Amino acid sequence: MKIFKCLLTDQEFYSDAKPITLDEESGMMWVPSNEATEGGTKVDTGGGNAFGGGDEDDVDDAEETKLDHFWQFPDIENEVTFSSFKKFKKEYYIYYVNAYKRLVKEGKVPEEQKDTIKASLKSALAWIEANFDSLQFFSLSPYIDEYPEYPDEDGDPATFGANMAYLLYNEHGARFYFVGGAFKGEKV
Repeated sequence: MKIFKCLLTDQEFYSDAKPITLDEESGMMWVPSNEATEGGTKVDTGGGNAFGGGDEDDVDDAEETKLDHFWQFPDIENEVTFSSFKKFKKEYYIYYVNAYKRLVKEGKVPEEQKDTIKASLKSALAWIEANFDSLQFFSLSPYIDEYPEYPDEDGDPATFGANMAYLLYNEHGARFYFVGGAFKGEKV
């Protein structure tokens, strides 16, 4: 199996455990997602009724239902909201693009991904704008952060945006979209 990690943060965002589809028009990769429920089993803490405790010693592990992608990649289960596409660009996307420009400049993006990421950043933005009102945004916490390993001209840590997962519900179900070329795959 291959896990795909953010080139900037090295955090896991998706894997090939489910089929990965490239939307060539937008430059976005997507994976399907389904609701899954975990928990809901009673846990006996050991005392049972032997000491008169009865049900008080049982712990009820409550059921939780969420998209299976979040069970597999809990670090990105942080929803981020933007009041408008303009705010999205100003408050996030500019920092995200700056991160990838810097990573390319410093040779941290594999040669074979450079053209893909350049094209994807532009076409992905058009896709996000076209689907903005239907999207939910998920990322790491914090999704905008200072990176001391990439100082600016004054020696201060640069501020960059981590990758984001774009959730779209439509007639095909739930799909998580990711900017093509912005991840590194690692076999596990």
